[in-house]
Amino acid sequence: MENFPQKLTPEELHELADDKRIIRGAIKDIGDSKVPQKIREEYFEKHQGILGALKEKSEGLIESYGGITQVKEALRATQTFDILAKHFEENTVRKFEEHTEAKEAYGILATKHIGSNVSWGTARSSLAQDILHDYQESVQEEEVALIAIGEDEPTLVRAHELLSYREALSKEGHICPLPSTLEYIRKIENRMITGKPVFLHGATGTGKTSLARYAAKELTGKDAEMVYCSPQFREQQVWSTTGLKASEDGKGVETVVIYGPLSRAIAEGKVIIFDEFTTIQKEQMASCKGLFGAKVGDPVTIPGNGTITMQKGFQMIFTANLKSEKNQERSDLPPEVASEFEQNNIEIGYASAEEMYDTMLARLLDKKGNITLSYEDLQDTLPRFVSAIKEVQIAYAGVLPYDEAEKLGAIDKANEKIQGLKKFVMSQRSIEAIISRWNVEEARDNDTDFKNFLDDALQTGITFKEYPEADRALVAKIFASKGFLKTKSESDLGLKAGSLKGLLAQSEYEEAKKRTLSIKDVAELDPFNVRKSKAQEDAESFVKEEEEIAPTSTELAPTLARVRDAGYLDTSFEGKETHHLAIEALPNEEAIERYKKSGGKTWVWDEMEKNMPYTTPKAENLDVMIMNFNKSIGSDEAIAEMDRLGVRPLTYEELIQYGIAHPAHQEQKVLIGLGSKHTLGGNPRAPILSVLGVERDLDANHWGGDWDDRYRFPVVRK
Repeated sequence: MENFPQKLTPEELHELADDKRIIRGAIKDIGDSKVPQKIREEYFEKHQGILGALKEKSEGLIESYGGITQVKEALRATQTFDILAKHFEENTVRKFEEHTEAKEAYGILATKHIGSNVSWGTARSSLAQDILHDYQESVQEEEVALIAIGEDEPTLVRAHELLSYREALSKEGHICPLPSTLEYIRKIENRMITGKPVFLHGATGTGKTSLARYAAKELTGKDAEMVYCSPQFREQQVWSTTGLKASEDGKGVETVVIYGPLSRAIAEGKVIIFDEFTTIQKEQMASCKGLFGAKVGDPVTIPGNGTITMQKGFQMIFTANLKSEKNQERSDLPPEVASEFEQNNIEIGYASAEEMYDTMLARLLDKKGNITLSYEDLQDTLPRFVSAIKEVQIAYAGVLPYDEAEKLGAIDKANEKIQGLKKFVMSQRSIEAIISRWNVEEARDNDTDFKNFLDDALQTGITFKEYPEADRALVAKIFASKGFLKTKSESDLGLKAGSLKGLLAQSEYEEAKKRTLSIKDVAELDPFNVRKSKAQEDAESFVKEEEEIAPTSTELAPTLARVRDAGYLDTSFEGKETHHLAIEALPNEEAIERYKKSGGKTWVWDEMEKNMPYTTPKAENLDVMIMNFNKSIGSDEAIAEMDRLGVRPLTYEELIQYGIAHPAHQEQKVLIGLGSKHTLGGNPRAPILSVLGVERDLDANHWGGDWDDRYRFPVVRK
């Protein structure tokens, strides 16, 4: 008999537990009455043999760990750092683990200390302040240690981040500790500490309910009580009901009070979440107001069923979509309720493209921290998919930028109104459903192509006739413009012929070879260019310091002073007043090609390449200033004001090279080159540098419209 170690490593222990669960499930499956007797006997013997070997492997396991409780604790323990230790230097990983756990522990102590002393009214005492200071100082010390490790091992920190997301998703299902999530939890925590009700609101699909549940568990250690509101909501439902049970002598029945979720939360010191609060009637909303000012220890009357004492830990969180054009059926908050939420409301937005990408990676990771997919799909397909989802969210929650809407054919030419989405929105739940389905498909058929799969998943959503046809067509246009739906026709998508004219290019995808990437490989992916190497940062820092040392030329100083004094000089770009631009004598094709290769994903409107007049510029050095008029302004008015101050706008040729030299600037604001004007697509336009999703765009926008706060004007001395 093979000799197995008495005490298994955490990874071996998890594998053993998983294998036993799998084989017991298989034995149960073959016991189904629909399985023929012959097959049942064949596999029963085989599976029992495997189970016997696993039991043999388990012999002495409980004793080696010191009891069943210790085995359960070992199984509950995270594998994150053990996985990391296989790919990074062991001592560094263990130091990182130690500081991570210490920082978390000190943070928890600080939060509990603040909460307790606020409820006792002792938060301002010298002793309470001293203890809090000690905890906070310890948190900072651990943070400094973690930063130092991150500077030397940024890939380790990134790998830990992704594994922590995976671990949270496996527990919570819908949410993980993304940077935005942690920031929202910090805001919720600050309000919960004071005992005030918290009101979370935002567009459909932003994850308000998941965030409320996650915050409640993270901050109190207990699952929240839930009230799912609807127009049929009645106050009595959340307080208590009565029921019958057998009497103690067994000769009859007696009436008992059954606490509802609100009574349980008050009596047990738990958070209660009122989900979709604005679906109930105003008078029902107002019934909650009596609890807003209650304190720990106060008696609370249960309507018709006596009183209970409010326990420490009770807290109310409300989630809702506010009444709006999209949500006309929702109720307005009564004034007395709105006033309670005035300082305790938090608007929840959609996750960024980078965070959505990280969530998808976390969902794709297996238990060992590996992903089996092609490098191309991870580095290119997924980011484009995320970019399209982000654009769908923009179209649902706000308004698409005019240039993008025009590219998609989503503008009503009669009134210049941009089409939005009325009902169709994609969110983290969409990502969860799609990736979960992919994991099932991958388990069934390892040859499944990821891009073909995504097209099938999109077809499922786009053909869902619960959504208006105009919504379905716009979503299809967005994904087609990002290179998806190549394997589908308009008929396949349930759309009218011509709906995707000029956007849908039917063809087969090139086969992408799958490979298994370790967590270290995955952590090095950076399609959004958000993580730079330390050497790169050091080099940029050195260049920046050199630039800052260089004095402003005497010729430029008076002009710079005029723009500054007028209140138009925008110094938010790298904190500088001027930006050096070395113009090269580049012909049109080379300038466009250089722009396309200048960093990250780029897109150039084909009209610009074909029809925008271009003159090869002369080589020269320019000092560019960025102007912000702090108001909406027309093109001609802006040029007149520039002329008055002795500056001129960048031309099309100069703007392209500015985008090449300073790619990050267009990610901050849309930059306009008012030095060039030409009719494109039937309208006079000015060239612009913008960003949509993950793409840096070279585009053109209407000359005759007003430029609002999203736009900035690069200018040079005349």
